[in-house]
Amino acid sequence: MKIENIKELIDTDKKIDHTQLDTESLRIPEQAVKYQQLAHDEALRLRFLEKEYNVAKYNRWMYYTGKADPEAYSKEPFDHKVLKSDLNIFLDSDLILNEIMDRITAQTEKLKLVVEAGKVMQNKSFQIKNALE
Repeated sequence: MKIENIKELIDTDKKIDHTQLDTESLRIPEQAVKYQQLAHDEALRLRFLEKEYNVAKYNRWMYYTGKADPEAYSKEPFDHKVLKSDLNIFLDSDLILNEIMDRITAQTEKLKLVVEAGKVMQNKSFQIKNALE
């Protein structure tokens, strides 16, 4: 799910209709489960991206150490001899790895947003209780 869609969902779900507090109170468990399921899905997506990064890092390591298939070098020529001590510099600055890492960072932030939204939804019962008092 896109971050914009999650934000819209949160904006809709966080509102409390103060004229229907009983109905709002009954919706809390449904909303809590919805955000738990969403967090689960987003956590799985994050794990998928982490695995993608690990595979890409291995492939790029093979590439920079000169152990990749010759086909890789015909597609993307690389005529440098990388010292073992310099390998991390090449991996850290690799555009492919950085693009995947950016997606991991975005997914991590999205997961945090969903988890925090779930906590907000669970705390709606306290807001409703305070409104009743």
